[in-house]
Amino acid sequence: MEYFILKDNEHLGPYGADVIVRFLKQGKIGKSQLLWREGLKAPKRFDDLFKPVSKNNKKAQVPTVANKMAGESTDSTSTLIELPPLPSELKPKAHIVPREVKTPPSRNQKRNIIHADIQSSSKLKAKLYKYLKEIPTLMGELSHSFDISFIKDFRLTKKKLLISGIPLSVIILLYNVFLAIPNEVQLIRPAQMGINDFNRLEKIANLPLKTTQLGYILSKDKKILWIGTNLKGDGEVTAKFKSIKNRSLGQAVEFYATGQLNNHIVELKNFKFNKGARLVDALYEIEVKSSKALTLSFWDKLNGENSVVMNYSGKGLVSSYNATQFKALLGKMIQQKRKNTKEFWLEIGEKYKTVQMITGQIRAGVEAIFTTPKEQWEGAILNFENQYRQSWGQFFTAFVKANDKSYAMYAKKKFEDKSEVLAYYNNLSNLAIQIGENSMQVLETLQSLDLKIVTTQTWEEIRDKAIEQFKLIESQCEEQMKNIEKVTE
Repeated sequence: MEYFILKDNEHLGPYGADVIVRFLKQGKIGKSQLLWREGLKAPKRFDDLFKPVSKNNKKAQVPTVANKMAGESTDSTSTLIELPPLPSELKPKAHIVPREVKTPPSRNQKRNIIHADIQSSSKLKAKLYKYLKEIPTLMGELSHSFDISFIKDFRLTKKKLLISGIPLSVIILLYNVFLAIPNEVQLIRPAQMGINDFNRLEKIANLPLKTTQLGYILSKDKKILWIGTNLKGDGEVTAKFKSIKNRSLGQAVEFYATGQLNNHIVELKNFKFNKGARLVDALYEIEVKSSKALTLSFWDKLNGENSVVMNYSGKGLVSSYNATQFKALLGKMIQQKRKNTKEFWLEIGEKYKTVQMITGQIRAGVEAIFTTPKEQWEGAILNFENQYRQSWGQFFTAFVKANDKSYAMYAKKKFEDKSEVLAYYNNLSNLAIQIGENSMQVLETLQSLDLKIVTTQTWEEIRDKAIEQFKLIESQCEEQMKNIEKVTE
């Protein structure tokens, strides 16, 4: 007898009974490990399949294959591992045991018994359904086998009446049995889909048809997306997905795909992206539609089912994680985003203060030119030019380069609103460039003047224009710093 070990949504094995016992001794599995073998309706624990024999019941101690393979003694004082029951001819003689007082089953036990009965009957129904599908073909063959010309002259013998009634009686009998069995849907698990994920889709497929229900499973490599539904019928469907803001473990994504709905499952592979380049774990806005009514099976039609056009829209989690795992990961990511955002605002606020301070120094230098006596204008202009090139100009050149590096770094990080973060950095770089351009423009204007003939009015007009440009940049920095204070409060 060979067993499968159920672990991490996979069937490991098969292994012989002696190997299973050795795994237990080596600590690779525990007594609560779920096992399955052919003939079992559902997986069972190790200690349910390999039960220890009582020390007092010495006559019932039969050396097992596991003991022999392990070289253990079959002494009556040893605890033996008993494999599933032996054939009847090899079983030890029955002995009288005290009568047990049976207690009524609990609510959970009753539920498990009912579920087992439903599963058993559903499997029977699946087999019956397979044979029932052949009846129309069989009826066609029977119609060619019987001579039905007797209907014309109404000469019905007992034999002919009996033979002609057999196929119809069989159909009626099998159909009534078919309807009497609980109508539980049996799906086929795709090879890449885990057992727990498959069980979830199977539950959705068995939900009542009052409303359309959908479930989504994303493969671990994020290359396959399955959709499960409780709708009956087969046909081509198109699904559209758009990730919801701040509810994604990656970049925003929008895509669509077309697949074939077959036995309550759609498998999607060839994705067309309107935004993004790959599938991400996220909460999505979803639309799933069929271009025409779904095709029902012969027996669904016979059972009175109505064909419908699939037209679903709603929200759903598309992830290779379960809902609890996704929520935990999303929470961590949101916390990291908040941390990154707070660090960013503190840094960007300091940079705006620096730009405002340097701009004020340049403005003061320009004002100093225009407050000097006329005969010293030429020397004042030369002093401003030297100070700008040696100090302020070099600062802003280095500032813009450093700002561009910071921009590239922050572009890779996650923020609550990355577009706003990057916009602030762009604005900061633009202000630094504008200060440099304004400073050089003032210098070029002053150097082009003939200071001997320039009038006081012209001189004051140039001064007012230059100072106004620098004051404007200072006020922009002040406004941005106030906005940053509001965000960081």
